[in-house]
Amino acid sequence: MSDYNHRLIMLKPMQLGVSGYARMQTGGGQTLMQINIRGVKIASVRAFWYCSDYEVRELGHAKTNSRGEAAFMVDMPQGRIAPERLQAILIIGDGDEPIPLMIGLCVEQSAGSLLDAKNAVMALCEKLSTAAKQRAQAESEKIQNARRAEAEAIAAKEIKEANEAKVLVEAKAIVEAQQQLTLMPKPVPKPAPPPDHMPREIFLPAIDPLPYIVALEAAPPDAPIIPTEEKPEEMPPLIEVIQPPPAPILSTKTEAIMPVRGQREIPAADRAGKLRWPKPFEELKLYFDKNKPCAIFDLPGWRFVHIGKGDGMWIGYQQIDGTVRRVAYAMLGDAPVPDGRPYRPRRGINGCLYQVLWQKI
Repeated sequence: MSDYNHRLIMLKPMQLGVSGYARMQTGGGQTLMQINIRGVKIASVRAFWYCSDYEVRELGHAKTNSRGEAAFMVDMPQGRIAPERLQAILIIGDGDEPIPLMIGLCVEQSAGSLLDAKNAVMALCEKLSTAAKQRAQAESEKIQNARRAEAEAIAAKEIKEANEAKVLVEAKAIVEAQQQLTLMPKPVPKPAPPPDHMPREIFLPAIDPLPYIVALEAAPPDAPIIPTEEKPEEMPPLIEVIQPPPAPILSTKTEAIMPVRGQREIPAADRAGKLRWPKPFEELKLYFDKNKPCAIFDLPGWRFVHIGKGDGMWIGYQQIDGTVRRVAYAMLGDAPVPDGRPYRPRRGINGCLYQVLWQKI
C-alpha cells in the first residue's frame, strides 16, 4: 500500500483575471509542491509557505511566459516544515512593489482561515516593499557616496595641480628677479663720514639731553647738504588740538634757516622762560633762551631754534597751555639717519629736505 498523500489546492485570486492551482504530494519523508498559474501580467511571481505561528518561508519563484503562464515545482524535505504546520500558500507578483496575486488554503476552509491568509499575504507584500525601498535607498546612497568621493578626488587633484603650478610660477618669478638683480649695476657705496663729523648721539631720544647738548657744542661745522627734489610727506597726526600762533612768512631759503627778517626781537629771558618744561627736557630750555627762533617748517604752534655751527641741527618744541608737549630734532639732509630711530623726512618751507625725529613728552 502506498504511503503517499496527494492533495489538490485551488488558488483563490486576489487580482482580476488570475487563476491557478497547486498539487501537493507528501510521503517518503519529502513534500513535493507543483504550482501552475495563468493570467499573470507581471514578469515573474514568487511563492511562499505560510505556517503556523505566523512563519513565512519562500518556496521559489518563476518567470511568466508570453501567455501569462507560470509554473514551478518545489521539493522540500519534510523535516524542514512539518505538513501539519502548513496553513496556506501565498503567491505574489515580484518587483519593487509586490502585489498579492493568489492564496491557497492548506487547512479546512473557514472565514477565519481565509482572512488570516489574506492578512498574511498583505503583510508580506508590505514588508517586501519596505525592504526593497531600503535596498534602493542604500544603493542610491552608495552611488552618491561613490560619486562624491570621485568628485572630491578630482577636486583634490585639481587643487594639487594648481598649487604645483603656483609654486612653479613663484619659483620662476624668483629666478627671474635674481637674474635681473645680477644684471643691475651695483650701487656705489657712500664714503664714510670724516672723523670730525657731527656725532649721531645727539639725535637719540632726549631722555637725558645733557650729553647731547655738550656734543653739539663740541661738534665742528659740516659741509652744507644740497637737498634733492622730493615730495613732502604729511606731518604725523597731532595727539591734541592746538591753537596755532601766527607763523612768520619766509621769502628765501636763507630766511628759513636764519631768523625771519622783521620778526619782533624777544628778550632772551622771556623767550621760553614762561613755559613749563618736563624735568628730562629742562636742559633744552637753554637753547631757546640763547638763540633766536627761526621757521623751517610750516607748523603752527611750533617753535624752532638753530644750534651748532654750519648746518648743525634744529630743535623745536610744541607747547599746549603753557607746557611743552612735544619736541622735535631736525637735521638737514636727504639721507636717512642710520641710527635705528624713527627719523622721518619732511620738506621745509625753504625747499630743503630735513630728517626729523618727533618726540611726544
